[in-house]
This record gives sequence, C-alpha cells and structure tokens, in this order.
Amino acid sequence: MPKIQCLCGFQGRSNDPFMEHEPTYRAGFALDIALGLLGMAKAFRMILALCVASLLAYPSYLVWSFYYGVEAKRSPFSPAAWKEKANVYAHSNDPGCVRGGMALDIVATDLLQGKSIAEVKSLLGEPDGTKEKQVHYELGQCSGHGWHNSILQVSFLNNEQFANAAILRH
Repeated sequence: MPKIQCLCGFQGRSNDPFMEHEPTYRAGFALDIALGLLGMAKAFRMILALCVASLLAYPSYLVWSFYYGVEAKRSPFSPAAWKEKANVYAHSNDPGCVRGGMALDIVATDLLQGKSIAEVKSLLGEPDGTKEKQVHYELGQCSGHGWHNSILQVSFLNNEQFANAAILRH
C-alpha cells in the first residue's frame, strides 16, 4: 500500500489499489496561497485603475460636451431649410438647436470643400458674423449642458478658399 502524507501532518497508508506510487506534495503550500493573493491583488489593482479611469473620463466628457458637443441628430443639409431657419433667435431667446443637425452634416460630409467665399455664401446665405478669414452662422443653443449659443465657423485660406468648418460655442 502506498504511503499517504497530507498537509495536515497525517501519515498513513492508502487502501486504494489504483495508487501505484506515493503521492508527492509540494512543500510550497504557503507559496500557493501567496501566489493566489498576488493574483487577487493584481485583479484588485486592475479594478481600481478602471474605476479611477471612469471617474476621470466622465468629467472629461462633460467638459468636452460643454464646449464642443452638439446635442442634435445629424440631418441632411438642405439649402432652403438652412436659409429658412437663418434668424434662429427671431421667435425666442431659447430656440433650441435649430440648425445643428444640418451643421453636423456640413462638417461630416466636407460639403464646403473646394468652395470659395462667394460659393459658401451662395449655399449658406449671408453669415451672421465675420472675422478676418472667417465667417460664422448661428445654430441656436446646441449644447446639452447649458444655454450656450453655437455657431458654425467657416475658415478660409487667404480670404478665398475654404479651409475648414467647425461647430463652436459662441
């Protein structure tokens, strides 16, 4: 009969006929426990890192959406609808995001790519404001976090060719 030794210190013989050799036990039972605890500590650190990342990501999202996010569903650009909604504050000081969906479409599709200032004004109408090398069009209040007015800012190279379009807080 093979001799059996367990971790609790018991020594004896087995009556199991299928045991042909003496079982061997690692002397490092404490090592097994330590490795298990290290694995748990590693998992705990990973969970803690994910929680910290989540706590940092949410305020970052809020800041981003406050300044750059547009609370509008993208809708196809229509020159007639764009010009019809040109005076976004004519009927209310709190109009909502009147032209934000179409502005998202303009930016996403690069609709203004390759156009001159005259072509942009023909397509979008007269701008609500101008700066050197830029024109902007009022969109309404497209921020989901506050009553900030949003604009579609269109920039030009050398005051002639389209450079880029962006939706900004005003």
